[in-house]
Amino acid sequence: MTRPVALLLIASALAASCATTKDAATPTAPAATAAKPEGGPILGGRWYHYYERGLQFLEDMQYALAVADFQRALEARPVESQRARTYGMHFIPYFPSRELGIAYFHLGENDEAKSALQHSMDQLPSDRAQEYLNQLATAPE
Repeated sequence: MTRPVALLLIASALAASCATTKDAATPTAPAATAAKPEGGPILGGRWYHYYERGLQFLEDMQYALAVADFQRALEARPVESQRARTYGMHFIPYFPSRELGIAYFHLGENDEAKSALQHSMDQLPSDRAQEYLNQLATAPE
């Protein structure tokens, strides 16, 4: 038997054993994936992990969890940037004060929202922050 054929047989045997192990575990897998993410500490969490999870919470309308993550991100990196370096040559737009203000806005905490949005505008003005500030200005007290 040639070496490539022997390797192919070993690989197919391993794949078959993995498939039967996976099939046996399938009934419990949906319950694990159906769980919603919680807002606890992130293992090895860096500012950008909290910021990106906060953005996901904001999108999912989990505003209280978004507030907590944006606050954690701000503690570690308080300055907003259009190109914040996360690692290597990877950059992201980073507006935690703005996004914090938006989360507060949706929670109905208008004073906190205005403060966070104004802080964002003082650092790095954006149309998104101005839009929410305009909505707060016209909102009934």
